Amino acid sequence: MESIFASDSNKNGPANKGGFSDWRELEGNTIETFISLAEVDLANKKPQEQAYLEKFGIKPASALFDMHFEPLRFLYDRLIPAVGPTLLAALPKVGKSWFVLNLTKHIDADGIPVHYLAAKDNERRLKDRVQAVFSGYVQHLNYHAVMSTEEKLPRGAAALSHIEMVAKGTKAQCIVIDTVQSILIPSANNKNYDQTVEEYDGLRKLAHKLGIALSLCITAKRYQTCPARRLRRSSAACLFAQKYQRPYRSNERVGLLPAKL
Repeated sequence: MESIFASDSNKNGPANKGGFSDWRELEGNTIETFISLAEVDLANKKPQEQAYLEKFGIKPASALFDMHFEPLRFLYDRLIPAVGPTLLAALPKVGKSWFVLNLTKHIDADGIPVHYLAAKDNERRLKDRVQAVFSGYVQHLNYHAVMSTEEKLPRGAAALSHIEMVAKGTKAQCIVIDTVQSILIPSANNKNYDQTVEEYDGLRKLAHKLGIALSLCITAKRYQTCPARRLRRSSAACLFAQKYQRPYRSNERVGLLPAKL
């Protein structure tokens, strides 16, 4: 009864609406008017099962044919999508930082603001790396050398808020996190699939919320425990997890990235 009154009062009710009895008097106090409104209300009410499916976005596959999406954009051709997370997982000391810095160089040269979070570097070491890659010419790159700052790097949910503030403050369209373990909550090495997906799902959602690219470096001591191995089957899976899911061998060290792969 309340839903009928509420749905119809917007159309037919007076400016200063009273109770249901007042409304019936204004409408002629006829049972026929009430019944007709009740029939309309029932016809428009969705079945409980349908409302439940819509809550989870469950739709007929035929609806996909009427959907239109913008073409995928890349900050670096076929490697770094303009929006969303990208994972680079490999063994320690095989050149992940050099690899992402060279990607950053090409993105910076295209006039795109980039923020580089160097969790393992101080400013002295980062200066050597940046000078070697950029040859002294940097346009749109900001950095955070964690080892040279006293402020502790946030982790977990606080890290997501930190990334959002950094993205807004620097106007960065790409944020490189080297390594992503520095912003996750420390735990045992034997995380299960659900825990891994939940951790990275927050980063994925944040990237899409802000409309930016997140490049995440992961240090994996073993292929079996590598998060990229688990994420490649999940909604958080992304390009590097598919292309570089196995650790590099010692004779496959990552050197300087060529102008075009």
